[in-house]
Amino acid sequence: TSSDGRVCDFSNSVIILTSNIGYDKLSSSTLGFAVKSASATADGEKNLSKILRPELLGRIDDIIVFNGLSESDLLEIARNAISEIEDRASKIGITLSCSPSLAENIIKSCKKDMNARPIKRYARLFIENPLSRKILDKSIKRGDKVSAFLSDDAHSVVFEKYAEK
Repeated sequence: TSSDGRVCDFSNSVIILTSNIGYDKLSSSTLGFAVKSASATADGEKNLSKILRPELLGRIDDIIVFNGLSESDLLEIARNAISEIEDRASKIGITLSCSPSLAENIIKSCKKDMNARPIKRYARLFIENPLSRKILDKSIKRGDKVSAFLSDDAHSVVFEKYAEK
């Protein structure tokens, strides 16, 4: 019952809570759901009990330990973020081809303990924002074919027009 007196029925609901509680204790670096070991679950419950009230913990049916991401997983996420930028450029008539080194640079720029959260932000910062500036100053326009690659100092992205052969 809410504070207004309205009654809610959760009898046919599944509620999923996610948390990073205990993340720092995990040493595994594989993607996905862990093989449910008694120690992982016990550690998860112990970490949760330090933060959550017993009344809430008593209502949790199951704890699933989700492992961290490996470097190859992060690289794949960075490639997907870059692919989204290439697709958006394509929708405005610009063919953008990004070098694989850009994805590697993006994951190197992210803090290891942050996992995948900042990858899209870094892709915007390193690729999309500079590309947008080039579009606004009309040095890149509809119909252009552009390759994007890491500068020699590895601190910026270079955009170079090319003609298909």
